[in-house]
Amino acid sequence: MNGKPLDRIPLPCNAKSLRREETIIINRVIREDPTKSGMHNRQPITPKLLWKSICDYDLWPLYIIGLMFQIPETTPAQYLTLTLKGLGFGTFKTNLLVIPSTVLHMITMMALTYVAEIWGELALTSAFGQVWALPFLVFIYVKDITKINKWTAYGIMSGLLSYPSGKSTHRPYPNIL
Repeated sequence: MNGKPLDRIPLPCNAKSLRREETIIINRVIREDPTKSGMHNRQPITPKLLWKSICDYDLWPLYIIGLMFQIPETTPAQYLTLTLKGLGFGTFKTNLLVIPSTVLHMITMMALTYVAEIWGELALTSAFGQVWALPFLVFIYVKDITKINKWTAYGIMSGLLSYPSGKSTHRPYPNIL
């Protein structure tokens, strides 16, 4: 190390040596403090950190969404196969009809995570799943789903269950660390 602090290391002038210089700097940092390269750098949740995150009012919308985010979608998801069988579909067709809503749910969840990363806004993007579910839930509440066309009912249920889950955007206490 020659007693040279890291902040006095000159930056490279040309781009070709940038990668090599970066490697040298990283190696010097790790030689100075070998614990920086380890994977055992997790910080446990202490009562003090937990209280600090609870008192952070900027996180309260995320906590509320985290507690209630899947309540409207849970019951239709659990009873989707029974509902489809009640609409007259057989067991094999019912199992096949569940696949599109699951695939769309994965796609919308990845898209929501990408949008949250781009915007840097976690609370608003997490709440989008609730906004997504609202029109489908209102339709189910207003109409008797057993008395409409079975393909319409399937479309409504699939649309509801394709909601983008906000859980993928949550990070453990982002303002504390």
